[in-house]
Amino acid sequence: MTDLGYSKMHQLYEAMSVCGETVEWLKQQEREQIASDLHFHLSKVTHYLRESIAALSGGDPWPEDVSKDALREGGHCMTMLGSMLGVLTSLCVREVLPALSPKSSEQIRFLLEEIEQAADRLADIVEAWAIPFDSEMSGKIETALRQLDSSKTEIGDWRTAFESLPD
Repeated sequence: MTDLGYSKMHQLYEAMSVCGETVEWLKQQEREQIASDLHFHLSKVTHYLRESIAALSGGDPWPEDVSKDALREGGHCMTMLGSMLGVLTSLCVREVLPALSPKSSEQIRFLLEEIEQAADRLADIVEAWAIPFDSEMSGKIETALRQLDSSKTEIGDWRTAFESLPD
């Protein structure tokens, strides 16, 4: 084996060092692109969730002649969406966030928290939509409505009020 000498070895080490730095730089660029793409897509998800929740929460979101089957299917779709959102957030937290820079990770974590809140809100809507299919629950609500004090101006949480009713 030939002795390459110090200067030639030094040049090889420098080349290896620069190559390694370049690989790290490329990985960082890739992570930043992933963070940017993920931020873009999570922002879109958050936007559409907000719009959907606003549409489903404001007044009566359905025409009067909507069938119970359509309500049931809508509830199933929202339940599936909620499950998909759970998979998305857990995957991001477990596998993607650790690879991102602290700044990107913080931004993505904020969006994921918004998505989790929206998923909880969707679950509340699905729970409310299920009431017409539960005759016992519907009966209890009708009884509670008859017992309402119409002079009250403040409306409390419906779950708390419902739990306080006698069986």
